[in-house]
Amino acid sequence: MKHRLAAPLLGDPMPRLQWIEVASSLQLPNLHIIGLPSPEISEARDRIRAAIESSDLEFPKRRVVVNLSPANIKKKGTSSDLAMALGILWDSQNDHSDLSHSFVASGELGLNGNVKAAAQLTRLLFAAWAEQIPYVMVSEDEHPHALAKLQWLRQARSFSHPPPQILGAATLKEAWALFKDTQGGKKYKVEIELPSENSQVPNEPPIAIDTSELMPLQPYLQRILGIAAAGSHHLLLLGPKGVGKTHALEWLARIQPSPSPQIFIQQALLDEMRSGETSASPSIHGRVPVRRAPPQIKPAALIGSLQGGLIRPGELSLAHGGLLIADEFPEWHRDAREALREPMERGKTTLSRAAGRVELNAEFLFAATGNLCPCGGWPAEIPKQPEAKVPPCRCTPAARTHYLSRISGPILDRIDVCALITGTPTSKNQSLNFDTLREKTLKTRLKLIKNWGNPPQKLVGSELERLIQQNGCWNRELENLNYASKRARHKTLKVALTLAAWDGGEAPTDAHWMEAHLFRADRFLNL
Repeated sequence: MKHRLAAPLLGDPMPRLQWIEVASSLQLPNLHIIGLPSPEISEARDRIRAAIESSDLEFPKRRVVVNLSPANIKKKGTSSDLAMALGILWDSQNDHSDLSHSFVASGELGLNGNVKAAAQLTRLLFAAWAEQIPYVMVSEDEHPHALAKLQWLRQARSFSHPPPQILGAATLKEAWALFKDTQGGKKYKVEIELPSENSQVPNEPPIAIDTSELMPLQPYLQRILGIAAAGSHHLLLLGPKGVGKTHALEWLARIQPSPSPQIFIQQALLDEMRSGETSASPSIHGRVPVRRAPPQIKPAALIGSLQGGLIRPGELSLAHGGLLIADEFPEWHRDAREALREPMERGKTTLSRAAGRVELNAEFLFAATGNLCPCGGWPAEIPKQPEAKVPPCRCTPAARTHYLSRISGPILDRIDVCALITGTPTSKNQSLNFDTLREKTLKTRLKLIKNWGNPPQKLVGSELERLIQQNGCWNRELENLNYASKRARHKTLKVALTLAAWDGGEAPTDAHWMEAHLFRADRFLNL
């Protein structure tokens, strides 16, 4: 049988299908499954035989070999039971002939022939639609959920070709009848049709954002947060304790622009791989994922793990498309801080183990806070506002320098905006300009995408160098700022572009270049 019958391949970062090959010969009756099956798949031999006999169907009196392809990947789960049973029945009753239509089946078989739910519907439908499979069969219980999932994928415009037809079966006997009909050319009504290119995704009511816990912020801090959110710039807020650094990041989490529908699809695929269950179908206009990493977090919790072929995504991957908040960043373990190098630069994290090598998406906005010294007091070198009720710093200059030097130069170099917070939160009696700030952030984000194709932080080095070459004055400004590395040049250019859009301009002015330069983290190394 050619590669036309498939089942979901569980455990792979991107949803894929495993193809079912069946061969039989006139030898002692036996069922043998090959292709690196896990114990639960090897046990499917008895489930399949019992289910076929309970369904008044004949199990072939031959030696049957089922190969799960690709054969070099460990297979797990019970979702391939139904596909293997259909392949065995087809091979025995159609004289080894090929299928006329590709077919995906997912379901666990009971000994009485019932088809049980196998979960991970989003990954199943995504993989089947990507392979342009015309038919997907699931259990009858999962059929309504599968239709809802397919509608959700359609709204996100995941693919341009037509979606698969979803079939539901309660028993193996019913599944076999439907399977034969599809191979015989019988057509089924398509429940879901792909919209035309000019049609719009249905509008949904705006997401309600709770601002009851927010306190007003100083205008300069609102500007910093708005710039970081609009341009997707990595942010580090430094300052004494009690000046509102952590509270400012709560503002940042709420003014984040909604990500693209593809981000929600990727998060759903990741959630199903992590939990093994079918994820809910959230709105494609929902809130960005926000992950909060505590100071005591370990590197493995950030990066994830790969053991026995089982992938467990870490916080870096779970924050993909959203915000990763790192409170008290200098208190992090050194290995945990250094684990941020790759995702902050490439938007991916790599799991390299003896079992193999896997890359996971990890493109997020990194927002961190930190004190200026171990005691969290107010250094004497920094001017103090009269109303600021913060105890003075008790640390020596050497201790303060050592504390800040915990954050390595390469990590600081990857941070776009580093700001010193010296004020205190304003009174509750002042007006809360949250709606104004979020609206301006969204408008600036749209303007940046219109002008440059992406938020500046997502522009790659070749695009930035092309912009510098096309604008000679930009090159002169960057040379005057005397940057030794290209990364520093690129970071300054990205922030300058966002500052210009924030102030309503098209190109950075001298003031924007200087402000972007002052946001560089280098100047904080000698505090």
